[in-house]
Amino acid sequence: MEVVANVQAIVFALGVKTTNVVKQLTEGDAVAVYEGERDHENDAQVMECYEKAVEACRVYGTVLFKDYIRHWLDDIIKNRVGSYNTYYNYNSVVCNHIIPVLGNKMMKMINTADIVRLYRKAGEYSKSVAEQVRTIIKTCLGYAVKEKAVAVNVALGVRMPKSLNIGNYHTRTIESKNTLTLEQVKKLIEGSKGSKIHLMILFNVVMGLRCSEIIGIKYSDIDFVEQKLTVRRQLGRDIKKNDSELDAKTYTKQEIATKNTIQCENY
Repeated sequence: MEVVANVQAIVFALGVKTTNVVKQLTEGDAVAVYEGERDHENDAQVMECYEKAVEACRVYGTVLFKDYIRHWLDDIIKNRVGSYNTYYNYNSVVCNHIIPVLGNKMMKMINTADIVRLYRKAGEYSKSVAEQVRTIIKTCLGYAVKEKAVAVNVALGVRMPKSLNIGNYHTRTIESKNTLTLEQVKKLIEGSKGSKIHLMILFNVVMGLRCSEIIGIKYSDIDFVEQKLTVRRQLGRDIKKNDSELDAKTYTKQEIATKNTIQCENY
């Protein structure tokens, strides 16, 4: 078996600076190809890093999908999304719908037929789950291509079962029967007057803010002169903090900075 992999990222992690010089190393049946520069002042240390890189390639070639997707979830997505709810939702879909179908297959053995089978199985559960499965599997395999864990993203171009009537990737279909009409929205606002949720409904309907963003608003976020509201944070569960170090009452009341500052004005 020959394993050819670009291990530039691995060499970075091991502390070796990389340049445009390309070197090849062969050990048994594994071949590691990477962009690197020999450190002539400490050749022994660099050679040790080379050997680790070669071993990493050999392991990567036979990694199971369930192990890779856990790496993707916990090391990449968990740090990228910043939202506990998003991570929890992804993790639930992966554990309940993706790993049971593809988990025990080696990364390099996954093909389009497997993706079709995965979509069909998810569709049997629900349309929304099938859409989530498609988003996760395409994103995960796309990242795997970047890491050279697989050569191509086999999920690209695979269509969902026609029976699900799901639109194109990255499109959203809004069903009018599940959407409030303008008259219903007016009645909702009028009926909530005098209640504790009136302002929350206004912020949600008029500005499109999430509940977590609404409850995170402070007086300092409001510019009464310019009639402008700046949303800088949301209250929720901070994915980067360990629950064991927090008071149980504060789990879902932690301040989390929004990825982008949102400004609403002249409402």
